[in-house]
Amino acid sequence: MIAAQTTGQRCRRALGAWLHGCRRPVEPTPASWRMPSRDERIAEIEAVAEEMHGPLRVLVDPHFTPGDCTWCKPDRPALATVRVFGDPAPEREHLNPLRSVEVCHGCAVNPRTGAVRQALIEAGPYRLVVIEVCE
Repeated sequence: MIAAQTTGQRCRRALGAWLHGCRRPVEPTPASWRMPSRDERIAEIEAVAEEMHGPLRVLVDPHFTPGDCTWCKPDRPALATVRVFGDPAPEREHLNPLRSVEVCHGCAVNPRTGAVRQALIEAGPYRLVVIEVCE
């Protein structure tokens, strides 16, 4: 049975280990935090378009510099790696349609509120949505 330790005992032991150079090894980045490869990201974006039966063109922009995601910035800051160019139908002007936005991959392919999904819905079946992905 493991003896119960107080917080003070644990802190003293950790401080002693730190002072004597017995530091914990640095853990690798969890797989869930790693950004998928470019091909995987493109495949996920195309899967959203295929599910919605919308016309979509995905381009790779080597000069695209990731910035802050404009959709999830207050909650969880992420890198914007996808640029979505919508082509909304003219009758949707009063709904504040999506014209151009830079978002992270998660905000782009979200099945309910993603930027790709919104652009495809607003464009309709005869207008083309263009997606640029960073390297």
